[in-house]
Amino acid sequence: MKDQYEEFLSQINAEEYWQRVIESGWLEYISDTNHGELEKSVKSAFDENPIYAHTALTTHFIDGEFFSDQPYTDMLTETSKNSFGRFQPRKINEKLLEDGRWEVSFEHEGKAYHFVSQDESDYYDADILTIINTALKDSEKTIRLLTMPPSDQCLHFVFETPEIFRKAEQLRVIPPPMYFLCKEGLTSQNLTDYLSTYYQSLSK
Repeated sequence: MKDQYEEFLSQINAEEYWQRVIESGWLEYISDTNHGELEKSVKSAFDENPIYAHTALTTHFIDGEFFSDQPYTDMLTETSKNSFGRFQPRKINEKLLEDGRWEVSFEHEGKAYHFVSQDESDYYDADILTIINTALKDSEKTIRLLTMPPSDQCLHFVFETPEIFRKAEQLRVIPPPMYFLCKEGLTSQNLTDYLSTYYQSLSK
C-alpha cells in the first residue's frame, strides 16, 4: 500500500517533478552550465524510482561510518571539492585523543574553527556540520551545508539556502525529514544526530 508521498509521486511524471525543482528555486546557486546535466540526472532518477529522485540533487555523499584514519579531513576535503568554491578550509588538522574522541581544526577565510567530538564513536559527530555552517555564515555566504532525509548509512549533502530547502519540501521535491526513518524503521544514532543538526541549520 502506498503512503501519501508515494501516492503523490505516482501522479506526476519526471518533467512535472523537474518543474517543481525549478519552482523551488533550487537552481539559483547552481551554474547555468550545469542545469542541463542536473535535469538529465534528476529525470533519470525519477524514472528509475521516484522516491529516491531527490538524491540526484545532492552535491556529494559520504558513508556515515569511518573508513580511514583521518575521517574528518576526508569529509572536509570532499565537502570543499563539491562546494562550488564557497567552502575552502585550509590548515586542516585532526587527531584522535586518548579518550577516543576526535579533535579537529581548520581555517576558513582567515578565521580559525575548532571542535572536539562529543563521544568516542566510529561515526561522524553532527557538530562538524554546525562548524562548517558557522564558517559559511561568518564568511557571509547565504548557502548552508544541509542533509537530505537519511535513508541508509550514507549521508547525502546539499549546498542550498534553508529557504530554498524548505520550499523544495513544501513542493514535495524532497521527502519529509523523518520519511525513511519511519518507513524503514531506521534507528541508527548517527542518523538521529544528523536530523537534529538539519533542524538546527534551518533555524539559523
